[in-house]
Amino acid sequence: MVKKPAGVLMFLLVILMVLGTAELQSDCRCSSSTCDCQSRGLTSVPQDLPTNTTELLLQSNQTTTLSQSNFSRYGSLEILELGSNRISTINDQTFYHLSNLSSLNLAFNRLPILTPGTFTGLGNLETLNLRRNDITDIPAGTFNPTPQLRTLELRNNRLAFLRDDMFTGLGNLQEVSLYFNEITDIQAGTFTPTPQVRTLKLENNKLIALRSDMFTGLRNLQQLWLEDNDIGDIQPGTLIQLHN
Repeated sequence: MVKKPAGVLMFLLVILMVLGTAELQSDCRCSSSTCDCQSRGLTSVPQDLPTNTTELLLQSNQTTTLSQSNFSRYGSLEILELGSNRISTINDQTFYHLSNLSSLNLAFNRLPILTPGTFTGLGNLETLNLRRNDITDIPAGTFNPTPQLRTLELRNNRLAFLRDDMFTGLGNLQEVSLYFNEITDIQAGTFTPTPQVRTLKLENNKLIALRSDMFTGLRNLQQLWLEDNDIGDIQPGTLIQLHN
């Protein structure tokens, strides 16, 4: 039997100790390229996970703020779950290094507003879930960094008015959910930048009238949900333009 040098054995022992310490620090379970850090009471993103992680589950923790340093070492991420935390602040360029990300879940947090720098770096993002936050406004240019977005979930927020610059940059968007907000009006041209939208959900808002210019540009729309509003007037021609 060939004996291994004592130095090699000591090196292996040190490696095992380091790995064991990392597991205790993060208290996450990593298998293959997925790391499960759900419900760990975390107040920040663990920095001791494998750098080749493609799916990171961070739901149901106590994180309040996100910054670029949180994800700079996880450039391989494709799926990022951050739902049910206490996130109220996302610093600009937080996701700058996540160019491979296709799905981002930020539902059930406390975000009051988005900025044009919130989603910088997410050029391949296809699904964005912002359900049940406290979002009151979406400034112009917010979604310019996400041209590949297909599904946008904004239900259960506090949006009261849709402007014509809110959805610029979303030429590939196919489904947008805006129900259970406080929307009273939709500015003319709001959906002009989103000609590929097939499903638009606006139920449970506070719309009182529909104008013919509200849905301009939605030439591929197939489903329009408007129930449980206060609509008392529909201008002639409003729905004729919705060919599908």
